[in-house]
Amino acid sequence: MKKFITYARTECSYIGKETYKDLQMVKQALRDSLGYEFNLTDSVPKGKYINDEKIEEHSAITPTKVSPTFSQLSDDEQKIYRLIALSVLKLFCPVYEYSKTTIIIQPDRSSLV
Repeated sequence: MKKFITYARTECSYIGKETYKDLQMVKQALRDSLGYEFNLTDSVPKGKYINDEKIEEHSAITPTKVSPTFSQLSDDEQKIYRLIALSVLKLFCPVYEYSKTTIIIQPDRSSLV
């Protein structure tokens, strides 16, 4: 997977602000190359994953600006690339909103059989 992902010898889970900016430029193309359809509207960095101070020798593994042609990759390489790409794309997704419905039932004198 030469040149398709960043340095793969790290356990670091963080990326820096500059890496985040680079990923913003390729996020649409990355999503489209994977064949997914979801909104990538969030441009505010999620502080949980973007922290220059917590980066060790290398930051977290991310896709590079070079997009692979999937036919160039083995099945295992495709799976790994997709996992890395999806984890990065989650940085740009809006926060999930839950709906909550409360139903109050007041029984009368009827009986259910």
